[in-house]
Amino acid sequence: PERVIGINPLEFRAGADLGAVVANVMGVMRKAMGANWDQAVQMQEILENALLAVISGQSEATMVHLFKLLTDPDYRYDLTYNLDDPIGQPYWQALEQKKDRELDAMFSVPRRRINAFLRNSVVRRIVAQPRSTVNFRQALDTGKVILVQLDGRMGAGNRTFVGAMMMYKLFGAVMSRMDIPEAERRQAAICVDEFQTFVGQSGQEFADILEQARKMGASLTLAHQHLGQLGDLTNSVANNTGTKVVFRAEAADAPKFLKWLPELSAVEDLTTLANFRCYVRPMVNGSPQPVCTLHTYADPPIPDPAVELRTARRGEPDPLPPHPGGDSLRQVERLRQLDSDEARKQWLKTLPEADWAGYRAARRYHDAVRRNQLIEQPEQIPDKLARVRALVRLGYGTPHYETEALVDTILGY
Repeated sequence: PERVIGINPLEFRAGADLGAVVANVMGVMRKAMGANWDQAVQMQEILENALLAVISGQSEATMVHLFKLLTDPDYRYDLTYNLDDPIGQPYWQALEQKKDRELDAMFSVPRRRINAFLRNSVVRRIVAQPRSTVNFRQALDTGKVILVQLDGRMGAGNRTFVGAMMMYKLFGAVMSRMDIPEAERRQAAICVDEFQTFVGQSGQEFADILEQARKMGASLTLAHQHLGQLGDLTNSVANNTGTKVVFRAEAADAPKFLKWLPELSAVEDLTTLANFRCYVRPMVNGSPQPVCTLHTYADPPIPDPAVELRTARRGEPDPLPPHPGGDSLRQVERLRQLDSDEARKQWLKTLPEADWAGYRAARRYHDAVRRNQLIEQPEQIPDKLARVRALVRLGYGTPHYETEALVDTILGY
């Protein structure tokens, strides 16, 4: 795609908990690796220490820097030699005493895992951006809508990796709302389809989140096919659900549902329910009530999408970011005049490191101007869907040639 959103799992902002950031990335890796994770003890140790070193020692660290630490001995030595970590520095000093062949063998497994993600161009362009372009906390606090569609073409493993990464980012934003008084937390609805794909069988890392989500002003809808997919997380979900509503269940799930509906005694009560019928055990003022039966209605017909396309909502112009200055804007204009994305990528690779911040600020300023023009003059792109996509890309996307140039620069290509 021409532009890709950025989600940097290694992003570390002032005041954040470094240990929590590392734990989140390790959780993403655990889910992406599946059953192989528990057996890879040495790999876990290397990845955890590598993450701590890269995030604390490298400004604007990304997964590309993590890969470089595992492949470039000079970079690894420079980064870890003066590491301000009384536990991590001795670890890396001890590793440096090993022979190159032994080190290469130790790093080969985690290196292959990181390489597998970065080799996919879509994943690489998402995680190689130094700053996440989607602010989940802001979306929660202001009532914005974020819709994430994970393209199956990126492969099952990469899809799981990106999905789990976004889940950790989102739930991290939910938990960060502790700095707002409970009464002032705006209610937010979070819906996750195929939830089991992104949390793993144990789900331990999400058990605390489920218990705290309601206090943080978040309601969760977790969609899956059967309870067995949630593993140990099933009890946490049940304990944090007040009113229970159960429609017709499969035979394998029915016994578990019966535990939540004490007035029922036979599995057949659940497996033979008619369409649109359900059992409900309401929670009223914190007290569970007797089970009752409800008859629901069928879904209404889907209206004509062309009529229901929310034609009235075009969006509102955003305040422009600070003006970046003439030199940086001229860089963006010079880049736009080149005749291909490859030429733009090569030009960016010649940009001195000190000029990158100015260039990115100028590009974001240019994008904001273009976005506001499109909101105020929608006739520039008459097709509504195409216009919405253009607005999203300008608001949250980074040109792919920019990210690829940054990756090549970091890795020295």
